[in-house]
Formats: sequence, C-alpha cells, structure tokens
Amino acid sequence: MRTYVYVQLRKAERRNEDLKVDCEELEEQVSQMSSELRQAHDDLRRLSSVEDELATAKQISIKLHDECERLNAQCQLHRQQLNLQRSEDIISTEASPAFHLVQRYREDSTLCACASKPSEK
Repeated sequence: MRTYVYVQLRKAERRNEDLKVDCEELEEQVSQMSSELRQAHDDLRRLSSVEDELATAKQISIKLHDECERLNAQCQLHRQQLNLQRSEDIISTEASPAFHLVQRYREDSTLCACASKPSEK
C-alpha cells in the first residue's frame, strides 16, 4: 500500500510540475498579448491623431485654393483695368494737339528726306 501511495504522490508531483510549466507559459502569453494590446491601443491613438492632422491639412488646402482663385480673379481684373487705362491714355494722347504736332513733324521729315534725295533714273 505504501508503494501505491508513493506512486500516486509521484504522479501528483509530476502533474503539479507540468501545471506550473503550463501556468508559466500561459502567463508569458498573457503578458505578450497585453503588450500587443497596449501597442495596438497606441497605434490607434496615433492613427486618430494623423487623421485629425489630415483633416486639418485638407481644410487648409481648400482655404488656400479658394484664396488662390480669388487672388487670380483679382489679378485678372487689375490687368484688365490696367489695359483699359493704357488704352485710354493712348486715345487721350492721340487726341492731344501735341500728339498731332509730333505726327505732322515726322511726316514732314519723311517728305523732306524723300524730296532731298536725287531721283535715280
């Protein structure tokens, strides 16, 4: 009977050792999973932060595009106004008596130069 009890005791000790090993392995797995879970949580937080930054960047991009369009339209309007002003300046210059005197002088100079040339025959 002693032998039987001794054998049963050895079996229980081996089972106890196996259970301790299994428990240590499970604790290691739990620790690893816990670490992975924390990492996943940190990744989700970073992802959320990046999404917020992306949304902000998109809003800024839209505002800058709208501002660019507004400035381009304003620039085009200023160009048109400048061209109109230049045209008006040219017209007013052509209508001035001084402009006609200069034109007449140029025409006279051309005629004089032509008249003073000997004709080639």
